[in-house]
Amino acid sequence: MLGAVAHSQVVTTDTGPVQGLATATYRSFLGIPYAAPPVGNLRWKAPQPAARWHGVRLALAAGSTCMQTNPQTGLIVGAEDCLFVNVYTPANANPSSKLPVMVWLHGGAMTTGSGSDPQYDASVLTGKANAVIVTLNYRLGALGFLGHPALFGESADAAGNYGLLDVQAALRWVKNNISAFGGDHCKVTLFGGSSGALLVWDNIASPTAAGLFHRAITQSFAPSFVPNILGGTYTPDQAQGIGLATAANAGCVGSDSAALACLRGKTGSQIVTAQGATALTAQFGPVIGGHYLPMLPFQALLTGAYNHVSMINGSNHDEATFIVDAAFDLQGQPLTTASYEAIVTQMFGPAAPAVLAQYPASNYSTPGVAYATLLTDSGFSCTARTVNRTIGNTVSLYAYEFNDPNAPAFIPSFNFPLKAYHGAEIQYIFQSAFAALILTPSQFALSDQMIKYWGKFAATGSPNSSGSPNWQKYNPSSDTYLSFVPGNVHMISDFAVDHKCAFWANFGI
Repeated sequence: MLGAVAHSQVVTTDTGPVQGLATATYRSFLGIPYAAPPVGNLRWKAPQPAARWHGVRLALAAGSTCMQTNPQTGLIVGAEDCLFVNVYTPANANPSSKLPVMVWLHGGAMTTGSGSDPQYDASVLTGKANAVIVTLNYRLGALGFLGHPALFGESADAAGNYGLLDVQAALRWVKNNISAFGGDHCKVTLFGGSSGALLVWDNIASPTAAGLFHRAITQSFAPSFVPNILGGTYTPDQAQGIGLATAANAGCVGSDSAALACLRGKTGSQIVTAQGATALTAQFGPVIGGHYLPMLPFQALLTGAYNHVSMINGSNHDEATFIVDAAFDLQGQPLTTASYEAIVTQMFGPAAPAVLAQYPASNYSTPGVAYATLLTDSGFSCTARTVNRTIGNTVSLYAYEFNDPNAPAFIPSFNFPLKAYHGAEIQYIFQSAFAALILTPSQFALSDQMIKYWGKFAATGSPNSSGSPNWQKYNPSSDTYLSFVPGNVHMISDFAVDHKCAFWANFGI
């Protein structure tokens, strides 16, 4: 009888029973609604409770992705009815297991991606981490983060924060339901990569997320003290400017009430098309100033007004190679020394000569590598270090740098090697079917080691266990990091020197 319960394909949630897939190594329950479809009058509203269903709901396939433009094809895909979670458990999990829970927030600049993307298939991770894994969708782009003045008139707190509130609704679903799947609702780790990591930081800074998670892992994004106009966290004025531009692109102008009625009358595809016309100058993300996100996450860290949870915070050694290669080389316009220097001058103005003295094109194999190194150091590595130094004496924190110079790339590079590029570590954490085929034996061993650290941290708040290299807790005075290199996982103390963080401190980074 106990074995039958342990391998049950049917689990009862607070809105009805779901039937998943049970295999010899894992169980999966896909496409479970955690909130009502945000359509019709619920577009640009805080998420509402999901409706109950009668009978057993099949949970064998993921629900629709949230509406977005596919970056490869340029086609609009997905649907507005997209608020679903996917749950993965070890095969023998049952309601008495009380396994740690790990909730993943996908990246994609708040405009693309889904919790059901193939690289986030957690059927391997759940067993190797011995944890219940939850992936989820949240509203994206203008449908998730529109800050039109009329929406501020409806709710100054919720305006521009619908995607953030979706995440919190999913965390409440986890709190209410995960024990039935074998998880411990008192041991929830929120983890994410890229803009998903930014959403983790937003929840760390959000009073309304208090108690919904107990540990956090942030991969490749740390908050800055500046409201980010390149896809991050915005002030109300910034959000309203973006909202007005998006509405104008949709043909919705006039009074606030008329514009909002017009916007709500558009199809989801029309809204996504309208947001695309603003993407060159601004993107979308949560808005500060209201009850849900009173201040910038970094400001919250400085003041201590945040959810104090144990953390892992890390970045990749060559974050921006992928970004620069995609922006220039893949477009057939690789940077020259002249165009590189022109971009730096535009970015830094009178300080550009000092920046170029630190990162002269002649010191690198190509001007693109020079630019990628500059962006990695200023936008990722030293930003992460500043955050670590800000909270390292206050919370239990473990810092890392992923540094596999031969990490498999999912797109070709044209002008220089991508090395440990932005997002490269994700395949090592999830070890999805595709990643398992392309990782070398030493990379596969590194992947297993990283999963072991992540799972142990989710279970205990410390990543350390017998048989693993010791990961020292971060201390601002020693400023050490665990370096993830195939065959050589070890602590390093030259992170700040390697990334020229003393120089970037002059810029407040």
